[in-house]
Amino acid sequence: VVRVIETREQQIPESVAAEIVRKDQQLMERQDRVAELRSRLQVTQAAAGALGEALTDTEKSLIEKDQKLAMQKRIDQLSSQVSKEEAEVYRQGNDIIFRLKQIPFPVGKATIPEKSKPLLKKVSEFISEMDAEKVLIVGHTDVTGPKDFNKELAKNRARQVAKYMSEYSKTNFEIDGKGASQPLAVNNTARGRQLNRRVDIVVKTDKL
Repeated sequence: VVRVIETREQQIPESVAAEIVRKDQQLMERQDRVAELRSRLQVTQAAAGALGEALTDTEKSLIEKDQKLAMQKRIDQLSSQVSKEEAEVYRQGNDIIFRLKQIPFPVGKATIPEKSKPLLKKVSEFISEMDAEKVLIVGHTDVTGPKDFNKELAKNRARQVAKYMSEYSKTNFEIDGKGASQPLAVNNTARGRQLNRRVDIVVKTDKL
């Protein structure tokens, strides 16, 4: 005798109904398993993404360190190629300062001496390699002459240096003139006044 289950539409044998229930349970179990696997996959993908970001950050950090080491090496190389009497090259935060002491401008003039041009060429070529954010050329004078005249003279000296360096570098130079307000030496000797008639080049870069 086969028992049947009555429904509104038709009568289903009990064995078939049991099989349907069993398969429904299996389907629900599989759906739960799929949901669990998807959840685990999302967790795994998130972890993999975080690991990838961590690796990327590490790679960036190593690249930045390599760039900074390479830049410091170039600074050291340039420093070794010029005497302390010609120029000082040093870091100040993220800036590189070129203090050009051997540009003996004539008193009251902005003419670049011929013997100073090789030094300017060398510095120009170095700056071209740096991909600098900003390069500021600052002119200075001794105390000879009125204050306003000295300030304008200092700016003209910076302008002439920028003009000459532009022949060897595509960098956009900015200029400024400080007059006699920032002396390196005393102004009561000819040697001191000559040292004060100088140009400083400030290179701003994020590679240090």
